[in-house]
Amino acid sequence: AVDAAAEFKLTPGRIAFKKLDFKAGPAKGSVTGPLAWDPVFSYDLAAKVKVQVPEMDSGALAKKFPSVPKGFHIPLTEIEADAALKPGSVKLKRAKLSAASLSAEFSGEFSPEPLSAAGAVKFTAGDAHDLGAIYPPLKSYALGGGAGGNIAFTYNKALELSGKVSLNGLSAKFAGRQLSGLKGAVELSKDRISAENLTGKLDGEDLKAGFSAKNYSSHPQVLLNL
Repeated sequence: AVDAAAEFKLTPGRIAFKKLDFKAGPAKGSVTGPLAWDPVFSYDLAAKVKVQVPEMDSGALAKKFPSVPKGFHIPLTEIEADAALKPGSVKLKRAKLSAASLSAEFSGEFSPEPLSAAGAVKFTAGDAHDLGAIYPPLKSYALGGGAGGNIAFTYNKALELSGKVSLNGLSAKFAGRQLSGLKGAVELSKDRISAENLTGKLDGEDLKAGFSAKNYSSHPQVLLNL
């Protein structure tokens, strides 16, 4: 069921929403702006939406939406978005997502035909342990520590990323080894990912490492320095 209340002005071929408030299940929000259908269909709308997604297993969603991968445990998630909508483009002024200790903010502009996008993402993962709760196969790695970063993106036939990700005391168990306290920064550019001064401990011994990967989106060329 959808509950809605609107203030608007209706003229021949056009309606202007002073305010349209709505609530549908876990979503609520408001829309303002004009929408016309004569002589051509057009609109210039501002929309604000807030959604609270309850805790669930992705398998339940996959029954209705087959493209959703199974095996994920989705924590209580809150999503807020502020967008401007026009024919042929969506400008996301700000969108915020938070789930457990994970949070992200998005902004950007998207066009469906031809498909293109440009924007930025800022994220923090306060405790990597939460990733194991979301995707159970990761639990055996006993992930810990945090990370955060700012990533700019563009898409025009191909995805391009640039920015920086900071590691803050990451830890993990793998192949009988224990990695702990990993700190440093990972830099991303159009065709390269690199980290020059990663520090931490491996099985209790000091670890200093760096790596670079060229052409990471097509034919990766990886160089590791220990």
